[in-house]
Amino acid sequence: MNTFETIIGRRSYRGAYSPDRIARSDLIRIMQAGLAAPSGCNKQTTSMIAIDDPETLAAVKAVIDPPIAESAPACICVLAQKTIAYRDRTFFIQDYAAAIENMLLEIEDLGFRSCWYEGHITDEDRICDKIAQILKVPEDYELVCILPVGRGLEEPKSLIKKTFNERAWFNAFGNTIETERSCGAVVYARTWQGLRFALIRSASGNWGLPKGHMEEGESEQETALREVKEETGLTVTLNARFRTIEEHPLGRSGRLKEVAYFLGQTALKTAKPKDTREIRSVEWVSYRKALRLLAFPGDRRVLRDARQFIIRHNGD
Repeated sequence: MNTFETIIGRRSYRGAYSPDRIARSDLIRIMQAGLAAPSGCNKQTTSMIAIDDPETLAAVKAVIDPPIAESAPACICVLAQKTIAYRDRTFFIQDYAAAIENMLLEIEDLGFRSCWYEGHITDEDRICDKIAQILKVPEDYELVCILPVGRGLEEPKSLIKKTFNERAWFNAFGNTIETERSCGAVVYARTWQGLRFALIRSASGNWGLPKGHMEEGESEQETALREVKEETGLTVTLNARFRTIEEHPLGRSGRLKEVAYFLGQTALKTAKPKDTREIRSVEWVSYRKALRLLAFPGDRRVLRDARQFIIRHNGD
């Protein structure tokens, strides 16, 4: 998995964990990623304690109220020192924030799940101090965060993010870039073997989700229905309660492509594109196979979110 795909795919995880123990080599690698983060004036104000001893872990979990990550087989506690960097300034908050993000990405890259718990333990009840006492942390260190580590038994919850042009600009505040808009759908069918998803194979050979450009006067949903029909030959029932945006740069053009995806349900039947010069083939596949076939991380993220929506609202 490349760095960008790890970043795009990561989600905060608050579900149940597998009881499988985490290898110390993995915990070392995660902490190494945190220690490699930049720090203000190289003061290296961030330290970590990994907890993999069941008794110690149980003692730490016992003082966390309300409880969190109760089934996690390991966790990493993040410590900070308010060291002066220069004059009267300290950058310990920036230091540990960078270290935590590095660790979250390495946790994801190793196939585990986690969540950044800070406010929960540093609130007025100072759970962090109770944990620090259990771990024999010196008084000149502050325990600022815990990261549970383990293999998730559930899909992390999807989030609705603002679009690129709402939060990122070029050369001046609010100066958006040219955006090409398309619409499509995650097309699925229910079978006795479980959910099946319709993927298209483009002329370039890449597998993707059916989508296409909006035509003048069309709504997003009208475009999605038309494009699904043209690229798969399928007539679907569109669920507009699911709507997610996938964005990516258009090569080196300096423009952005924004695709609005909905959910499209239909019966499992033969799918055939209208124009085989643009779309080579359409194939019904399982969720796991779809994740393997989809060429781009944004499409895989859309598929994960769509499947989670289907399960949450209608059952698997």
